[in-house]
Amino acid sequence: MTAYIPVEIKYIFKLERTINMGEENNSSNVLKGSEEQKKVVPSPLKIGSGTGKNSSVDNTFKTRKLANSQKVYEIPGTSVKGHFRSTFKKLEHLFDVPAEPIFGEERYAGWAHFSPLRAKTESVHLEWSASTSVDRFRKAAKNHSLRVEEFITLKEGSFLAGEVDGYIPDETNKKEVFALMLAMLATKRFGGDKSTGYGMGRIIIESCKIGDWVLKQSEIEEEILKHLGEGVSK
Repeated sequence: MTAYIPVEIKYIFKLERTINMGEENNSSNVLKGSEEQKKVVPSPLKIGSGTGKNSSVDNTFKTRKLANSQKVYEIPGTSVKGHFRSTFKKLEHLFDVPAEPIFGEERYAGWAHFSPLRAKTESVHLEWSASTSVDRFRKAAKNHSLRVEEFITLKEGSFLAGEVDGYIPDETNKKEVFALMLAMLATKRFGGDKSTGYGMGRIIIESCKIGDWVLKQSEIEEEILKHLGEGVSK
C-alpha cells in the first residue's frame, strides 16, 4: 500500500516593483559615473470579476465573502495555479521534472492544490482607473468607449497570503516539490494589464513541510539547489 506524504507550502506575494530613480523622475543622473539609485515602490493589482457596479464601474475587483460575511480581495486559486504552471513550463529545461504530476492534465488531477492568494481587507486601498478606445482615423476617443475598472494597492508592509498543499506518492517525488517552489519564486506577476506595470511583485516562501521535515524560509533556496542542481541558479 502506498504511504502518501503530506506537503504544505506557505507563502506570501508582496506587490512591489523596483525602479530606477531616473525612471521615476523621467531624467538621468546629474552626476556622471554615479551608480543609478534603485527604489522599491508599490505595484497595483487588477483582478477583474467581469461584472460592473452602479453603472459607474465596468469591471470590479474580484472579491469573495467568507462564511463570517467578511469580504476579502483575492487572486483565485485557478489563476495562481495557471501562473505557476506557466513559469514551471518555461523552466523545465533546467530540471528533469514533468509538470503533469504536480499540476495535472486533462481528466487527471495533479497532487498540488492551490489556495487563493488573499489580502486582509484592512490592508487594501481600492482605486479606479479609466481608459478609452481611440479611433485611429479621427485621432479621438470613440463614442461610449470610456471604461472604468477597479484595482487595488496594499498598505506598506502588507501582502497577499496563500498555500499549496497535497500529497506526494513517496520520497522519490520530493524533487517535484522543489521544482514547484523554484517556479513559485520565479513568478513575478499576477492579474491583468501586466504590460502596463500592474501585478508586479515577489514571492516569499515562508515555510515548506514535507512529511515531518519542516523547512524554514532561510533554508528553502539552499535545498532547491541541492535537489535540482546548481544549474537552476544561473
